[in-house]
Amino acid sequence: EDDAPPRAFAMLACLLARDGMLRGLYTPGFPEVRRRSYALSTLLAATRPELSAHLERIGACVEVAAFAPWLQTAFGYHAGEAWPYELVARAWDVFLVERHWKVFARLALYVVIVLP
Repeated sequence: EDDAPPRAFAMLACLLARDGMLRGLYTPGFPEVRRRSYALSTLLAATRPELSAHLERIGACVEVAAFAPWLQTAFGYHAGEAWPYELVARAWDVFLVERHWKVFARLALYVVIVLP
């Protein structure tokens, strides 16, 4: 018998629990998504000011268009389409071990800066 689905659900329940790392992604107003998206936009402006300025000039809201869907789904949004499942699984592995959002911040900046 495969016990992976119940274990995966239990892991998700822990991450979404009251003090879980993902709770703010889904609470009303999406406070964690907003905070992390703003931080990533600020980091993009600091590391790649020309790219940030260009996106601002053309009216692209990076926070909404890119970072929010990626963060809210912890990069599962494009898994299998824009990038391989293995990359998303590896990011999750590191996120769960390090217990820090910097993993997804690095991946988001990589996607925005290097891949285009």
